[in-house]
Amino acid sequence: MGNRYRFKGWQRYKTPTILPVFGTTAPLRALIDSLFGNGEAGAMYVPKPVVLGQQVLFKDAAGTTPVTADGDPVGLMLDQSGNDNHATQSVSASRPIYRTDGVLHWLEGATSWMDSPVFTMTEHWFVSYAISQDAYANYTGPWRFLREGGDPVATNANRLEDYTRASGDRTIYSRFELVGSYSNRIEVLPAANTKYVGWAGYNPDASHHVGEQWTGVQHQVVASDLVRSPGSGSLSLFRGYRGDIMPGKMFGLVFRTNTPTSDAEREQLNAYMRGQGGITL
Repeated sequence: MGNRYRFKGWQRYKTPTILPVFGTTAPLRALIDSLFGNGEAGAMYVPKPVVLGQQVLFKDAAGTTPVTADGDPVGLMLDQSGNDNHATQSVSASRPIYRTDGVLHWLEGATSWMDSPVFTMTEHWFVSYAISQDAYANYTGPWRFLREGGDPVATNANRLEDYTRASGDRTIYSRFELVGSYSNRIEVLPAANTKYVGWAGYNPDASHHVGEQWTGVQHQVVASDLVRSPGSGSLSLFRGYRGDIMPGKMFGLVFRTNTPTSDAEREQLNAYMRGQGGITL
């Protein structure tokens, strides 16, 4: 279940009593362990060449040539959750590009995407991501960040989507079997290239199920629960509806399933994602 690559250097760490403020290496270790230290399923992607002293980005899907500089293609990005759900792209022409301004780090996609292996999901799930979109109208559908069984094109497949194409038409969409569930977000469309943190989750005990944050702006929607997740799925970076590509930038993504995510954990994770995208509230 997702064990396509194994790399030396990963070990689990004991969860500290108090989770420190984010911004240094040690708190990142603590965050990873707090989210995945008890065997929770999912994945965590940090698009930097080296994370916690380990090479994370590689130019090829086999992981033989490390990414070292701005402009390098990325064929493999290691999953930091410990679940080995590494994101890969075997086709060289379809690999996203690693970019950095010396402070922030991101993957850039226009005609490229990466996928994780398929992993098992249960009732609870939560996703947080920092992205920006170059445009909202030049691809035909939403960013499908989770797909049942890895199917990129089926219109009737179970999936989770960030639908951000126009003001008044902005939703997180969840589908399971024959039931679709929309959770509408505020009818404000951030300008193209605006970096934002988006999150959504299925957890009846959490007060906010869908939200987004960009510099100076925060929206939280208290919504009815999105329908429960599919039994299995794979994560996709930049893949849109029916196989289209979401043009934009990816600063980080975490997806956790098989355990509830509390409000406190949600905010810890969103705070980390804001740091990844250089977003201040």
